[in-house]
Amino acid sequence: MSTGDKKLDEFESVFRSALHDVFHYQPPPLRRIALVSDTDSPDLEEARAFLRRSHGAGQVEWQAIPASLWAADRAAAIPTLVSHLDEISPDLVVTRRNLLSAVDAPFSLGSVVDTLTQAQPTPVLLLPDDLQERTIRSVMAVTPNMAGEDELVSWAATLTPEQGTLVLAHVEDDVTMQRYLDVIGRIRDISSDDANQRIPEKLLDIPRDYLARIQEVLAQQGISEQVVPIVQMGHALTDYRHLVDAHYVDLLVVNGRDDRQRAMHGLAHALAVEIRHRPLLML
Repeated sequence: MSTGDKKLDEFESVFRSALHDVFHYQPPPLRRIALVSDTDSPDLEEARAFLRRSHGAGQVEWQAIPASLWAADRAAAIPTLVSHLDEISPDLVVTRRNLLSAVDAPFSLGSVVDTLTQAQPTPVLLLPDDLQERTIRSVMAVTPNMAGEDELVSWAATLTPEQGTLVLAHVEDDVTMQRYLDVIGRIRDISSDDANQRIPEKLLDIPRDYLARIQEVLAQQGISEQVVPIVQMGHALTDYRHLVDAHYVDLLVVNGRDDRQRAMHGLAHALAVEIRHRPLLML
């Protein structure tokens, strides 16, 4: 075996070591849902109707938080709202973009939503202004690193109705991958042709192996939705937009927090701004 083959095998062994992520279904509790509104007449029935068909929202206590409870003093509105949520401890917060904003701000979520997604631990479901009579039939969980995302997949599965469709999408950034391959190609001991073929293949094997186990585990839990695994190279934001339309997705589920920073996860914020016409759950 040549030195180059040995080095490439070392790369492969690193990838193989991560192939052992096994999915564990961890259904989130949905006992209490808080509906946050910047009006004094929140439309509870519209939100209830949207979640009614999902697995986890059968016996749920809904609690409306109208503007009168938190927004009377605009200067103290956000800390008042966070404090109120701490008191009632909901399992899910449902609201809309740009709360307390008098103008349409299509490039922003607004300071209230930014704070809700980062300053308190409860997942936040953003409903679009044109929700109308939409119900959940198809749910898509998206992440640039699907392997090991038990919480993300469990939330998406819990909110998918029986006989519904659960789309699990992992898009590996092709621009970043090409940068790595270009660097590897400058190492004379490693064959560029082998690296260009084998490393991306092994990299995509990680989420593929993880996704292959999910449908089996969900079936063991008596969950009957159709699981559609998607693993591909591409441009994350562009490809996710196309996938949402191609699979008629009614609800998008993403990780909104990044443990390494105070700001919202970059992909979550981009999707929240770009895909404003679909409900979005940020964990």
